[in-house]
Formats: sequence, structure tokens, C-alpha cells
Amino acid sequence: MNIVLLGPPGSGKGTQSKKIAERYNLAHISTGDLLRDAVANNIDVGIDIKAYLDVGKLVPDEVISKLLQIRLSAEDVRNGYILDGYPRTLAQAYLLESFLRLDVVLLLDADYKYILNRITTRSVCSGCKATLSDSQLINNLCPICGSTTFKRSDDNEQTFSKRFQVYEELTTPLIDFYKTKGILKSVDGNGGVEEIFDKIKVILDGVTK
Repeated sequence: MNIVLLGPPGSGKGTQSKKIAERYNLAHISTGDLLRDAVANNIDVGIDIKAYLDVGKLVPDEVISKLLQIRLSAEDVRNGYILDGYPRTLAQAYLLESFLRLDVVLLLDADYKYILNRITTRSVCSGCKATLSDSQLINNLCPICGSTTFKRSDDNEQTFSKRFQVYEELTTPLIDFYKTKGILKSVDGNGGVEEIFDKIKVILDGVTK
């Protein structure tokens, strides 16, 4: 089973991707991880990826395409994969079509106010790196390992508003693109992690039958 997971920033794509990958024995592929691994392992794709990342520039689509093709040749992808947050634009979607076959595109459909409240009331553990709701903290300490917690610098309304606007401009056209192909499945993303995952399981269990 080959899956793409779409959704606005802060909608929980990373969390749900990991849960999906574990339940259905799929490779979890994040383009961010691909780029970091390429830099760490000096993978030659014709450009200096680190130079792009160091100045905050977007890595060309063709480069990410090459990295994906390399990743998809790995042994752990034989049972399928889930692409976490990629493609982000129509251009990337068209490029992927040349070498990817998708079974389903999941859309985590969460609204602006819900996500904004979620990200502005969360903290990250400095020890185990868990992302936690502020209501879970015990005297501002992580309830899992007892370490101190901190707020991510980009977990604020101004930054989120900009990211959400970019998402609407560049990524929402993908919704109609995949809907036309008949493989888009929308999931209500306004809820807790397990509540959302239960809805995803209903969809994917139907795909695998």
C-alpha cells in the first residue's frame, strides 16, 4: 500500500505517519529526513544540498525526486510506504507521477483555529523529545521522563499564520488534483491523536481488503 499524507502545518502529519507505518508495516518517508541523510552520507545528486539548507532555500524538486527514487529502491519499501507531507505543490505531484504509484491520499482536514490552539498550547521535552499538551505537564516538567520542557520558537500565531497561508496557496490545489483521480480520502483532523488514528484505520483497512 502506497500512501501520501496531506494536511496543514501542525495537523499532526508526522505523528499519524509513524502510527500508520507501524500498523501497516510501511516505510515512513519524510523528505526532510531524506535531505538530512543525503547531507550526512554525502550522497551525490549533482548539487550541494547543504548549501541550499544552510541559507534556507528550497531544494529543487528534481533533487528530491532523485532522493525519493533512491529511497524507494530500499528493501524496507517492498511492502509499501507513506510519504509524509510530500508533495506540497502541483509541480511536485506531476513529477512524482512519473515514478510513483499511489493507492490512497489521506487529507488531515483540520481548521485554522483548532491547529493554532494546539500548537500554542504545546511544549517539547528536552529529554525524551516528546511533544506534549501543556495540560499534560506536571509543574512544567515532562510526565514521561521528568525533564524540563520548552516552547518551539515557531509555535506562535504570527509564524503559523504565514505557514498556513503558504499551505493554502501551494498545497490545497493538490486536493482537487487527487480528488479527480479518485484516490483522495479526507479525515477530520480536529481531534485527539487516537481519535484521528481510529478514523484513518477505518479508511486504510478498507483499502487493504
